[in-house]
Amino acid sequence: KKEALVGSCQNPGTLKASCSFKAPNKVSLVVISVKDCAVCNAEPVINSLKKKFPGIDASYIYYPDAQAQKKVRELSIQGLPAYIFGKEIEKEEGFASIKNDFLQIGNDYLLKPQASGLAYLLNRQIKKGRLDLFFSLFEKDASGILAVTQEFKPNPHFLAVDNGEGFAAKGGAPEVEEYLRGVCVQKYYPQKFWDYLICRAKNISSSYWEDCLGGADPLKVKSCARGLEGAKLLKQNISLNKEIQVYFGPVYLLDNHEIFSSRGVPVKEDLKRITRKSPQADNF
Repeated sequence: KKEALVGSCQNPGTLKASCSFKAPNKVSLVVISVKDCAVCNAEPVINSLKKKFPGIDASYIYYPDAQAQKKVRELSIQGLPAYIFGKEIEKEEGFASIKNDFLQIGNDYLLKPQASGLAYLLNRQIKKGRLDLFFSLFEKDASGILAVTQEFKPNPHFLAVDNGEGFAAKGGAPEVEEYLRGVCVQKYYPQKFWDYLICRAKNISSSYWEDCLGGADPLKVKSCARGLEGAKLLKQNISLNKEIQVYFGPVYLLDNHEIFSSRGVPVKEDLKRITRKSPQADNF
């Protein structure tokens, strides 16, 4: 292997076997991104693609410029950055092994969001200053995540799913029950809600959830959680999860259209930079 070159074996299986290198075929890649997006860093995806297609020649167009908007409409793109190859990619040796990662539309090959990830969701109303947090109380880093994000006043969304017959979560019934209690605490005791979450996250395996209420009435919370009211509140809490298809965490939605995740507990200074629209931090 040689960087930026394509290697092949000459006279394999003989004493004269040798490696031959040549410049790769040029592969055009158009990246649609957003200039003022704090988390739209396309370089990691491009560098990964270059391992398969070392001849990639990337160019950028920026939404909402006219050229970018036209391409978004033509390819029905729902989120950015978007990675678009021309038909010549079919001739590349490595294409067959990852063909299923692409969506062919006319002469364009669009890398599917499942393979590239999304950072900027299109067709959403911008809500400046809003931060949504998607997380599980049953993850080992939950208490740290909550402690760091508290000052940013995020809207918390529990990682549960409405399956039509009830709710499901990775941790099973105990996790669902915890979320039902959580949304009831949020409704009736909003001033105690965040402290309750942090307290439970620190010792989620304990059944003594009442100890985290800070003087709130446990009977009121229990009555709400066991009834239709709790179910309705939890449906509201997780409706955004389904809308933007978030099923793992921690995930953050900034201004209702920029989406990113962190590796475990985020660094507070990184969150400050991102929420202030500064360049993307390395920890994310």
